[in-house]
Amino acid sequence: MSLLIKFTPEQVIKEWNVIGKAIEESLPDTLSREHVTMESVLHSILTERSYIWGYFKDKNAGLPALFVMTTVTFDPVSMRESLLIYSIYAYEQMQHSDWVEILETLKEYARGLGCVNLTGYTSVVEIMKLVKMLDGQIHQAFLEFPL
Repeated sequence: MSLLIKFTPEQVIKEWNVIGKAIEESLPDTLSREHVTMESVLHSILTERSYIWGYFKDKNAGLPALFVMTTVTFDPVSMRESLLIYSIYAYEQMQHSDWVEILETLKEYARGLGCVNLTGYTSVVEIMKLVKMLDGQIHQAFLEFPL
């Protein structure tokens, strides 16, 4: 049985060596490494402005097969909030069913927060194909899942 779990700040601290490397490897291309330090990433997580999720393909696994970092964004023009997938890093090959489970869990969480979309940025062709397959929308490499 697989499971996507939101980590507590305490869990993030305990596994920071692994999580920090995964985030660093998967930061959006739009960000300059000079502008985003791993200290600022950790601060954002520990102050619960951003969240780390771990996807366990097996509930007995020691570490997740995938990490996701999310944050809530606010559009002051539309006055709407979205849950932004800030980064994703997988240690194992993900199957279609894994992606469906991950995205459905994140969409459910976003709805619970009152968000209107699950969003993300990517330049990865395989992710864009997956988004289309799951009825998401692509706007100039901006990913949006209406909730």
